[in-house]
Amino acid sequence: MNLKHFYYRGYFAGAELAQPKRKTDARVALDKKNEAYFKKQNEHLLAATPTLSTELTLGNSISLRLAVQNPGLLPGVGYPHEVGYAGEFKLGFHFDHTSGLPVLPGSSVKGALRSVFPQYNYAEDEPAIFKPAGKAEKTELQKAKASFIVELFKDIAAANRLELPAAVNLPEGIPAFAHMLELALFEGWDFPEQGKPTRRPMSKHATCFDAFPTKFAETKKQPRLLGRDALTPHGDKPLKDPIPLPFLKILPGVVFTFLFRLPEFTVQRFKMTQAIQFSLFEAILERVGMGAKTNVGYGRLRDPHKPEQQPVALAAVPARQTDSPSGSKILSAAQASSPVDKPLPFNKSLQGKVILGEVVRVAAGEAWFRVVNVMGYDGEVSIKNPSASRFEVGKRYELRVSEANPNKEILKVQIHSLNPL
Repeated sequence: MNLKHFYYRGYFAGAELAQPKRKTDARVALDKKNEAYFKKQNEHLLAATPTLSTELTLGNSISLRLAVQNPGLLPGVGYPHEVGYAGEFKLGFHFDHTSGLPVLPGSSVKGALRSVFPQYNYAEDEPAIFKPAGKAEKTELQKAKASFIVELFKDIAAANRLELPAAVNLPEGIPAFAHMLELALFEGWDFPEQGKPTRRPMSKHATCFDAFPTKFAETKKQPRLLGRDALTPHGDKPLKDPIPLPFLKILPGVVFTFLFRLPEFTVQRFKMTQAIQFSLFEAILERVGMGAKTNVGYGRLRDPHKPEQQPVALAAVPARQTDSPSGSKILSAAQASSPVDKPLPFNKSLQGKVILGEVVRVAAGEAWFRVVNVMGYDGEVSIKNPSASRFEVGKRYELRVSEANPNKEILKVQIHSLNPL
């Protein structure tokens, strides 16, 4: 069965037009009849087990397998599907036209990856020169995104024992490096240490292909791909006759295979190998997820080899030792270095060092930490970050000191690792 053809054509074939007005006897009878019909159609759809390719390959590409987490994944919910019949699934869904399988388009994958970058304004003739957005709120968001990308990149570089450009350790160097990395990844620019930036040919650009399901979710009855969910919008009288709106979702446990083509390039003399780009894309997808309603938990993805209870949003790089696409070993930041728990004095020499912070509260994109191992500092430190809402209160994290001034009681930090200790 082609799921796309069934969902958008065959699904409605046996329903009766709901022409009578609501609340009439004729309409009530028609709704009951349609509801019984769509119940069978829904069961038929949810029980479908189309043929999946267990391994997807494409010339010169690398693959990444990520499993959907609870409560599920919602691709294409903005497409029209609702007709107004009782019992029907109310939201659209994105299927591949040929195979009929639910698919995550390559353009959506690329958009999700780029969403965590600052996206500064720049001129085509001088791409290295950028301008923040005019509005203060958006400028702060761009600054937070730049810091997030650089800290994430530092984790990956540290895990592989690679030396980063010195500029990324300076406040003014962070947005510049994030901007150049973004343009190099998504628009094919090269930024040599000296000389004018140049653009690579399209064949040398990073390419994101459509992601397809390659493994069913294991349920009690049988392996399945699709499931049912519902939401109940709250109107002026939320406790009076609430009407749940059923919709279709991809079940937790379904594994998607992402395919990328990642030519190597250089940013400020740092060689972005295929393995480094692979680790960066994996880490981003585990944080931002895919599809709709990611803010309420849908669309979260994780490495299927990781324990179910480990939150993917806190995993900076793979928690296991794994073979990179180039054959070298990639280690997580937690594996590459042990937690820094020894007491450190609060003085200017603290700048650049890694300390421990325990999360005490999280609100409005900002996380507050109690400093654990700095002698002579009893206050809290805070970090604004796109992933702040995913820190767990009571857990400890490694923080990198960006400024330490005991005379003014100033201690500023950045995220060193998103892995809880």
